[in-house]
Amino acid sequence: MTLQLNALTKLLRHVPSTRAVLLLSLVMILATVISATAVLMDLRQKELTRAMNGISSLTRVLSEQTTRTFDGVVLMMRGVRERLGDDIGRRLDLDSVGVHLLLQARLGRMRVLSLVTQSA
Repeated sequence: MTLQLNALTKLLRHVPSTRAVLLLSLVMILATVISATAVLMDLRQKELTRAMNGISSLTRVLSEQTTRTFDGVVLMMRGVRERLGDDIGRRLDLDSVGVHLLLQARLGRMRVLSLVTQSA
C-alpha cells in the first residue's frame, strides 16, 4: 500500500500535467456542487413563495365564505324574529312544533343557498 502511494507521489511530482488535470477535476467538482446548491436554494425559495401565496388566497376564500355564512345566519334569525313577532308567533311556545318547523325550513333554505354560492 505504501509502495503504491510512493509511486503515485513520484508520478505527481514528475508529471505536471497530471497534477493540473487533478486540480482541474477538483475545481470542476466544486463548481458543480456549488451550482447545484444554488439552484436548489433558488427552487426552494420559489416554492416557499408559491406556497405562501396559495395559503393567503385560501385564507381569503375561507374568510369570504365565513362572512357569507354569518350573513345568512343573521338573515335567518331576523326572519325568524319577524315571524315570531306577529300575533300568531307570540302565541307559540319557543319549544313548540311550529317553531321547530320554522327553524328547520329556514336552515334548509340557508343550506341550499350555501350550496349554490359554493358551486358558483
